Amino acid sequence: MSVFILTKKFYIPYLVAKNEGNKVNSEKTESNLQGISKAAFIIIAVICSLLSAVSGYRFAGGISVAVVSGLIIFTFANGILSCIFVTDMQLKIIPNACVIVALAAKVISFVTDFILYRDRFRDSIVFSFIVGAVGFIFLFVMSKITHDGIGMGDIKLLSAIGFLCGLKTLFFTIILAFIFASLFSLVLIIMKKKSIKDSIPFGPMFWVGFQIAVLLLFV
Repeated sequence: MSVFILTKKFYIPYLVAKNEGNKVNSEKTESNLQGISKAAFIIIAVICSLLSAVSGYRFAGGISVAVVSGLIIFTFANGILSCIFVTDMQLKIIPNACVIVALAAKVISFVTDFILYRDRFRDSIVFSFIVGAVGFIFLFVMSKITHDGIGMGDIKLLSAIGFLCGLKTLFFTIILAFIFASLFSLVLIIMKKKSIKDSIPFGPMFWVGFQIAVLLLFV
């Protein structure tokens, strides 16, 4: 929950101030901020935090160096996606800083692998770069097929998550995010809150997809 609160209290105002020079972005920002009540934000933050706690508990099946390393990666990825949950929901922005943090976290993981698992260090680097590249190419093609239905921010984010967490986590995160996005959009269309031409922020959907992916893969 701390990431949600810090993002809401400090990072959102920073992004708003950063976009003040752009009239279009500023107007969109103000409109989105007014559309989310504090009560709704608190409820979402509590639910998300509980789901994160369950995912972390299920992931930690025992105490070992590998588990601790995995938990560190999970914590970084979860924190990044939690931040993006808020920024994309309120501002429709996926900050490049979050992508950079994901890449930096993987560099730390590489250093750990080099110290503790030198025999698999090279394979780890090669596989991570392959997953990141494949994820980027796949999502870029999907973006063109859907006529930019997937934004460049989404592409960079998911490529970084794949680079950080691996192929299986990336695959399940994408599939589950699209399933939840489709269901959520359908509900909004039935309730006449949105039309079929409207878009929804994908950041929250990626967060949900990641949490469920962790539960499915590491139970």
